[in-house]
Amino acid sequence: MHSNTRDLKLNGSAQRTKRFSKPLATSGITVDIPECWSQLRAVPRAMHEEAFIKILEKYHLPIDSPVPLVSRYSKSRRWSAEELGACLRAHDRGISVALMSAALNRNPQDIIFRLLDERHGEPGGFREVGLKNAKKWTGEMLAAGRELFEAGLTAWRIGALFGIDFEGVEKLLYQGREGYGHAKKNPFAICTDHKQIVNRAIIRRRKLIQNALEAFAGEGRFARIISEAFPSANLLCIEQDASTFDRGVSAHQWAPTVQWKKGDNLPILQDLVRNGAKFDLVDLDPFVSCREQIDFAWKLLADNAALFITFGGEYRRSFIGTNRKAIQRRYGWLNESLSNSDYLEIIPSYFFGWVAHEAAANGFILKLDYCVRYPNNCRYWTTASAAQPEACKEWYLENVIESESGYQWKNLIIPRFREVRNRVSELETGVPFSPSPKKQVVKKVNKQLEFPL
Repeated sequence: MHSNTRDLKLNGSAQRTKRFSKPLATSGITVDIPECWSQLRAVPRAMHEEAFIKILEKYHLPIDSPVPLVSRYSKSRRWSAEELGACLRAHDRGISVALMSAALNRNPQDIIFRLLDERHGEPGGFREVGLKNAKKWTGEMLAAGRELFEAGLTAWRIGALFGIDFEGVEKLLYQGREGYGHAKKNPFAICTDHKQIVNRAIIRRRKLIQNALEAFAGEGRFARIISEAFPSANLLCIEQDASTFDRGVSAHQWAPTVQWKKGDNLPILQDLVRNGAKFDLVDLDPFVSCREQIDFAWKLLADNAALFITFGGEYRRSFIGTNRKAIQRRYGWLNESLSNSDYLEIIPSYFFGWVAHEAAANGFILKLDYCVRYPNNCRYWTTASAAQPEACKEWYLENVIESESGYQWKNLIIPRFREVRNRVSELETGVPFSPSPKKQVVKKVNKQLEFPL
């Protein structure tokens, strides 16, 4: 595969382009953000949509939300200079974005982008602070939250309602939605569905799988694909979350050769290495990161094994200053001058370059069979072949550039999901992805015709 990453300036002198360039107007209204959640005032009941009130009443939950409970696509309002100033002061005091969002009735992602613009280049930069003293989900809250979400209330408003960090809300609500896919445009479900389509297509190209490892098995969707394609395969599925594990075990009539283990996968992987286990398929598909699990994978791979790796949720927010440093600690590369969009454009090639570096150091050469950049993660489907050190070194030097303490895979084509979602037939035949020619956009201009009197 080759590159569609743009020609980016990667040296320290690169200038970051601001997302927002127009100055904000003043409103004349004093804006301040409180220190804690208990200081927020509930908005009047009349500001909520009746459908959401009924759901809360159904579960006997109080209707004391600091933000109006209104449908997803409510009209946004313009920012004021006073609001931005309040966010900057709150950020400097260590106030969480979730609390700012609830106080201002604004989408937390909008606040993050504003803070990134204003704090870029300053000592410390933008710091994402977790919500202090966040409440824990109760059974009633979770049931009501899921019903509110189905009825059209956004995850961040549900977080504001219950005093829970919006990212935790997203994870619980999106993961818990059954039968929610293309029809309602849920990005988590749509991308997961496509990922399984690619999994199936890649698996069908292989002649045999005898031993397979699912280190983040989830509810067993990929495990079922493997089991159906190779009924006699020995398949080990590991899942840490108890409720997800239970759903996975009960979701299918598994063959005797399929084993499920509940718990942290790291000690299980360590035991497998100690016992000399080998697999001809290893799948690492985490919700956030599989950095530590990759270290074990090399010792578990048989020759010519399938190795599938997901650059998980850490990719989605990797452009934030503190997260860029976390990415550096994990994968070696840091660039603080790139714009957010440029950083997200190029970080997939540095992640896979790091994977290639580790592969070569552990005696493997990787063939990249397919890869896709989803909105929330990047997924790489590879074949790992054992090789002598000199061959590994030659392969590595041919494909990877070392720069800025990182490892960049040369000429990586990693199409966005929207580019490949309707090109499934290519997967079955193994045709490499190539970008479609861009269509010419013809703008229609309506001219006002003047008729002589």
